[in-house]
Amino acid sequence: MIFALFLIWVGISDYKEKGDLKRVVLKIFLGVVAWISLGLLFSFFT
Repeated sequence: MIFALFLIWVGISDYKEKGDLKRVVLKIFLGVVAWISLGLLFSFFT
């Protein structure tokens, strides 16, 4: 969860720096995918 929030924050600050919306969306998407897959792994093992 914290990892996904961190990726979203990095994406937003990257957007403020460079203004590249596609990279920001990609980073947030990757963060959400990583968070979901980690959640699935944790629910699978517990």
